[in-house]
Amino acid sequence: MGFTKDGGYGPYMVVNETIFFPVDHELPLSEATMLLDIMGTGGHAIKRGLLVHPDIQSILVAGAGPIGLGVLAMAKILLGESIPVYVMDMIPYRLELVKKLGGIAIDLTENSLDEFLQANGAQGIDLAKPGFCRV
Repeated sequence: MGFTKDGGYGPYMVVNETIFFPVDHELPLSEATMLLDIMGTGGHAIKRGLLVHPDIQSILVAGAGPIGLGVLAMAKILLGESIPVYVMDMIPYRLELVKKLGGIAIDLTENSLDEFLQANGAQGIDLAKPGFCRV
C-alpha cells in the first residue's frame, strides 16, 4: 500500500487480504495495530530480499530496535523457524527479546560480528538488514 495504490489518506480503500497476518486473540487490537508498520516494513524487506536471493538460508539484522525485531519476527513467519536470524545489539534487554522471538543474539560488547559468526560455525549471511549500531 502506498507504492502501487493510492488511498492512504482517503476515507475508504480496498485492501487485499494477502497483506494481513494472524495475531493472537489475546493481543488487544489497539496494540496489534501499532505492529502493522513494524511488521509490514520487515515483511516488505524480506520479500524484496527474496527477489534477489530466492533461497535465503540466513539473515543478519543490525540492531534489535522495533524495526530490527520486526524483521526477525517476519523472517520467522515468512521463512520458517529453522532459518537462523542473527541480530546484533549492545543493549541486554533487547538481546533478551531477540532470544524470546527465536533469533540468535549477538552481544557486540562481548564479540565482534566476525568472531561470533566464526565461533558459531556460520558459513555466511544471505540477507542483511542494515541499521544503526553504536560501536
